[in-house]
Amino acid sequence: MGFLHYSRDSEDFARDYQALLRCVKRPTTEQLYERVLDRYPKKSIVVDFGAGSGTLTKELVERYETVHAVETNAELREILIRDCPTANTIDATITSFDMEGEFDIGIMRHSLYFVPDHRWPGTVAAVASHLSEFGVLLVTLLHPEQPIFGVMEALGAPRIDAFQLISALRLFPEFRVEQVATYETIESESFQDVCAVARYTLNHRGREDYGRPVDDYTFERFVEQFLWDARRKEASWPYPSISLLIRRNDYWKSADPSRRA
Repeated sequence: MGFLHYSRDSEDFARDYQALLRCVKRPTTEQLYERVLDRYPKKSIVVDFGAGSGTLTKELVERYETVHAVETNAELREILIRDCPTANTIDATITSFDMEGEFDIGIMRHSLYFVPDHRWPGTVAAVASHLSEFGVLLVTLLHPEQPIFGVMEALGAPRIDAFQLISALRLFPEFRVEQVATYETIESESFQDVCAVARYTLNHRGREDYGRPVDDYTFERFVEQFLWDARRKEASWPYPSISLLIRRNDYWKSADPSRRA
């Protein structure tokens, strides 16, 4: 199968997402998450935005009593309900989820891509406004410098730029933002899986973002050129990420007379 555009709630998205899970190796990102999660007690309230098939949600329900798993894809939600029966599975997107009250841990791991870039800062700030006093919102995005974005640019679309979000969040002084880069890789001996990962990532941009229609032949040639080692019949390329740890800025709160007790 070549290149096609799809939405997050489609069966094609679910299929390619599962291929990504087979191929991605993210030990340093997992270490970062463990370091953050270890700081919070079992009674913490957790929201996993864009939970997918529950790869991370499984760990969350083992750690915490209250876990909300937000996922709009019906096929992935079925897996979530089966594998994480104690989680509160919610059919919603990041922007449509009606958040009530506060949470202690919020997670957006590679789930912002189906929100237009210009809405990222406002979306993240709106979610972060529900953080508890000592809560944290973890936002993980692909690092702009990596081979898969070379394919994206060759096909006419601008690469995803996580640094734009980091810069824009400076306009929200009520939050403190810590930035951590982690190293991930894509490894596979299946050309079909590599194409699936490429399709999944290229769909972080919409059809209108590409300079021209992309046919199957062109798509697969670019995958071969940028991502696939024909001689070894395998793929192994960097897939690094940037994680933002967003917390309330107590210094800003104490300086705001309207929020003093």
